[in-house]
Amino acid sequence: MAIHENQDQKSEARKAAEHHAKQLAQKKGRSLLKKGIKVGVKAIAKATATLVAALTKLLVSTLALVGLPTLIIVIGIVILLILLMLISSMLFGTGTDLEGEDQELYEYMVDQLNSTVDLNKTEQVRYRIPEELVASTIQVDALTDLGNDPRGLIQELSKELAPEFTYRKYNEYTESQTRRCRTRTNDDGSTRRSCSWSSTTRTDNYVDKLVHVNSWNGTSDIEYTGRVSDWKRNGNKRTRKKTYSISKYDRKEDFTKFDNILNARGYEYNDKSLLEGFYEDTVNMNGGSKRLGYIDWLDQQTGWFDGGYWDTSTGGYCEFKPIIDQASDEHGVEPELIAGIIQKESTFNPNAISHVGAMGLMQLMPATAEGLGVDNPFDPYQSVMGGTRYIADMLNQYNGDMVLALAAYNAGPGNVNKYGGVPPFAETQDYVATVPQYYEDFKSVSCDTPIVESGSGNFITPTSGSINSGYGMRSGSMHHGVDIPLAGRTHDVPIVAVADGTVRRSYYSDTYGHTVMIEHNIEGVIFESLYAHMTGRAVSEGQKVSQGQFLGNMGNTGRSTGPHLHFELHKDGHWNIKKSNSVNPLFYVPLECRAGARNCNQ
Repeated sequence: MAIHENQDQKSEARKAAEHHAKQLAQKKGRSLLKKGIKVGVKAIAKATATLVAALTKLLVSTLALVGLPTLIIVIGIVILLILLMLISSMLFGTGTDLEGEDQELYEYMVDQLNSTVDLNKTEQVRYRIPEELVASTIQVDALTDLGNDPRGLIQELSKELAPEFTYRKYNEYTESQTRRCRTRTNDDGSTRRSCSWSSTTRTDNYVDKLVHVNSWNGTSDIEYTGRVSDWKRNGNKRTRKKTYSISKYDRKEDFTKFDNILNARGYEYNDKSLLEGFYEDTVNMNGGSKRLGYIDWLDQQTGWFDGGYWDTSTGGYCEFKPIIDQASDEHGVEPELIAGIIQKESTFNPNAISHVGAMGLMQLMPATAEGLGVDNPFDPYQSVMGGTRYIADMLNQYNGDMVLALAAYNAGPGNVNKYGGVPPFAETQDYVATVPQYYEDFKSVSCDTPIVESGSGNFITPTSGSINSGYGMRSGSMHHGVDIPLAGRTHDVPIVAVADGTVRRSYYSDTYGHTVMIEHNIEGVIFESLYAHMTGRAVSEGQKVSQGQFLGNMGNTGRSTGPHLHFELHKDGHWNIKKSNSVNPLFYVPLECRAGARNCNQ
C-alpha cells in the first residue's frame, strides 16, 4: 500500500473512531450522569484488571490504524464510556436506583429469568441465569447496532440459556414394626410376659432427585447414596427410614450455548472480554465475589489470545519445531516434553499473556525471564530456550522425576520442597496430569509425512465417506461446495490436502469454523481448495503441504448442523466472498455420492 493511501485510510478511520466514540459517550452519558455521581468514586476505586486488560488490547490493536494523537483523544472518551457503562451494568444488574423505563425493563428481565426455573425448588434456583450476566450483555450490545432491542436480547438469553433439569425417582421408604406382648400363666400359677416385634411393614415414598443439569455455564451430574437409619422407638412402635444424600457432584464448565449466542450477534474476542469484565465488576462492586471464567474457557477451547484465534493443534508444534529441537539438543530435554509444556502454557501462541503476567510460548514470569537471561519473552527463540533451560534445571534438581519437575515449573521449587511433593493446588495437580499426556501425544506427531499416498490424478479425496449434499441450489440459496458427514463414526476422521500446494489461509470463522484454504498450481491452472468445520488446524498460513498431508479432523465448528467436512474447490482464482470462482468438486476430485444425496449427480 502506498504511503499516501495509508494516510488517507488513517484519516478516515480517525474521523470514524472519534465520531463513533463521542456518540456512544453522549448517548450513555445523558442517562447515567445523575446515577454515576452517586457511585462514580466507588466504581473508579473498584475497577478491575479484567476491564483494563480488555480495553488495553482493543486500544493497542487500534493504534496502527488511527495513530497516536487520535488514540489519545479516543482513550479519554472510551474510558469515560467504559466507566459509565460499568455503572449502568451495576445498577441494572441489581435494580438499584432505577426509575421509569429502566425500572420496567429490569422487572421484565427478572420475570423472564425467574420463568426459567421453578422458584419453589431450591435445587433449581442456583442454576438460574444471573441478572448481572444479562445486564453486562446489554451494555456490550449498546456498543453496536444490536443495542436497540434489549427486550429482544433478554428474551433470547432467557430462552436459549434456560437450564435443563433431569430428575430421577428414589424410594425414600419408611419401615415400621409394632411390639406385641402377651402374658402366659405357668403351671405353678405364676405368670410371665413375652414380647416380640411384628413383621416389617414398608411405606414407599418416591421422591424426585436432581441428577443432571445443563445450564448456561456448564453441566452438573449428581450422584446419591442411600442410607437406612437405625430403628427409632416411640412407645410400642419403632420406625426406620431410608434416605438418599448427595455422594458425588461433578461440575463441568461449558459456555458453548452462551458463546454461540454471542457469535451469532457478531461478538469479537475483545467484546467478550469486555462483557466478562462488566460481569465480574458488577458482581464484585455489589458485595459479591464471583469469577465468570468464560474467557479462560474460551482460550482453552480455541487458543484465542489477544484478539485472534491461534492454532491449538499440531500446526503450532510444527512451526516451532526447529527451535524446540535446538533447545532439546542444548539442554538435554526431550522435544516432546518441551512441546507438551508449550501446549499447556500457551497453546503455541508466542504472544500469550496470562492473568498473572506470565508471557510468551513458555509463559515466563518477568523475574524468571530476567534470571534466565531472556530479554524478550515474546520472542519464540528466547522463550523456548529460557523455558527449556528452566525445566532442565528442575529435572536435575529432582533427579529426573518429570512430575516433580513439572510441579516446580508450575508452582515453584519452594512449594514442592515445602509440601514434600506435588503441592495441593488444583492448578498444579491438573498441570502434572495434563502435560505428561501431551508429552505422549507429541511422540506420534509428524510434521511432514503425508498420511495418504498421492494418487495418479491431480486431486485425491479429502476424507473418507460419501457426499450427502452436493454442489448446487439448496433451500433457496447456492451451496458452493459438498458436504461429507461423519455418519455415525465414533473415531477421529482425518481431513487431508487434495493436492500439493501452499496454505493461503488457516483461521477460525464464525460460519466455517476451523478452516484451511490451500492454493494449488495444476499444470499452470490455479485452484484453491477449502476445508471447513474441522475440530482444529494442523497447518499454518504460508506452509507448503504435500498431497495427502493431514490438515485436521472432521468436526462441527462454526455454523454447522452436525459433524461433517464442507469442501469447496475454486478455479482460476482464490476464494472470495461471492464465491464467484467456485466449481463443482465432482468434476475434478474423486468423490462418491450417498444414495439420495442432493445435487450429487456423477
